[in-house]
Amino acid sequence: MSDEVPWWTEMKLITGMTETPGEADNPKILAMADFIAKTFPDMASYCAQYTHDSIPWCGLTEAYCMARCGIRPPFKKGSDTDCFLWAESWASDPNFIKLSTPRPGCLVYMTRSGGGHITTFEEDLGSSIKARGGNQSDAITLATFPKSNIKAYVWPSATPVPPSPEPDPGPDQLPVLKKGSKGASVAYMQSLIPKWIDGDFGSTTESLLKEFQRSKGLEVDGVCGPQTWAALGATEPLPPEPEPEPDGEWITVTATMFGGSSENEPSAYPPYDNITATELSVALPYRFKGTLPKVEVKNEDGEIIGAKIRDIGPWMIDDNYWDKGTRPIAETCYKNKTPLPSGPQKGRVPSNPAGIDLSEALAKDLGIGGVGKVSWRFMT
Repeated sequence: MSDEVPWWTEMKLITGMTETPGEADNPKILAMADFIAKTFPDMASYCAQYTHDSIPWCGLTEAYCMARCGIRPPFKKGSDTDCFLWAESWASDPNFIKLSTPRPGCLVYMTRSGGGHITTFEEDLGSSIKARGGNQSDAITLATFPKSNIKAYVWPSATPVPPSPEPDPGPDQLPVLKKGSKGASVAYMQSLIPKWIDGDFGSTTESLLKEFQRSKGLEVDGVCGPQTWAALGATEPLPPEPEPEPDGEWITVTATMFGGSSENEPSAYPPYDNITATELSVALPYRFKGTLPKVEVKNEDGEIIGAKIRDIGPWMIDDNYWDKGTRPIAETCYKNKTPLPSGPQKGRVPSNPAGIDLSEALAKDLGIGGVGKVSWRFMT
């Protein structure tokens, strides 16, 4: 593409580069640090610290692509947090500016399980984005990330920023939102406040919006209409509502890990054998009868892995929250510090809000530690 920025092209050229499993290293990943050092000699000692591909390398990949184009990546001698391996440095470096809206090829600084992440924007999906970068599933690949994780869109200040591809609508063209509204338009409004972004207009969002209206001398009604949109400075196209997921609805819950090499955990279902450290399986808080359905589990980076149901839990055995369209009872009990109303652990206050358990292998493959957010659905 003639209008494609050069560092984005460089990223596409090295897509597919992967970490070497085990203690060995991919020499191509290490060579990126060498190239940066040769291009910017004052960074040589910092680049020399990158000695193994097990060290997070999303910032290294972006710095390499920038260096290939003669653009200096973040670097401040003597301060690791102001240098390119530290993802947040890309959003604070004076040689990069922040954008109010993403442009193809801009860099995206976000948070995710395990810490910060820097990647290259490619496509807006409404409530999420597609971005290409390094250290995504241990490779340079294209992945999907929720917008709620995004902290900043950035662009090298010495390179002209391309114009927005579409004319911006006025506030009167944006929908009227109030408590109970959901979707991409709510997430967009929340991003302009911004203190809370989940695409769901609940009590927290209503309170924040009223606080904003009060600060601007507007009618304090908690409704986002034309005047409030204008005060928020809404000047970008409304993101499209995401298309519904095929094959069932994703349920987002807190996950914990069970079984594995440290436990002798028998399956709750026939043939009641031990749950191994290598199998991909889950526990759900409901006792299924007959043929057990299979599920898919997705982490916050958009990686999806199929699994079988092998155990019951966490916390309960009779909470089919996915059928009722409610949150797991354990989440509510954990939040309110109230005892569980039924099941073998009746009367106990949960120590975490888990709505699904992951086997050791599944948790590892999804990058989930002891506790983490996942989405899951039944496979059809």
